[in-house]
Amino acid sequence: MGTFNRSADTLDITSKDNFGWQDEDYGIQSWSIEGDGVLVEDDAGYLALEDAFMNRKSVKVRFETEKGAQYEGDAIITDFPVEAPYDDLATYSITLNGKGEPTKTRAGSGGGSGE
Repeated sequence: MGTFNRSADTLDITSKDNFGWQDEDYGIQSWSIEGDGVLVEDDAGYLALEDAFMNRKSVKVRFETEKGAQYEGDAIITDFPVEAPYDDLATYSITLNGKGEPTKTRAGSGGGSGE
């Protein structure tokens, strides 16, 4: 489970010709992925994420929708907490902020590996 966030800053382009109404346009766009999971400390995927975070490396990420559309790009890990309650499973959550524009592959376009 996860969340694929997309947002855009806005630029105020209001002028006297707007007759007192604000006018905006698109500014810089950004994207991020948020997710969580059960902590398995010797899992290869978790260890790779921890290494990337500790050593300030970017990672290649992919977010896939239920219908199979995929968003892929490079990202940096900006938040990586571990929660270990006394009477429950340890979990982690992660926030990855995109570097540049993500690419999108539409479901059924033949871009997948078929696995």
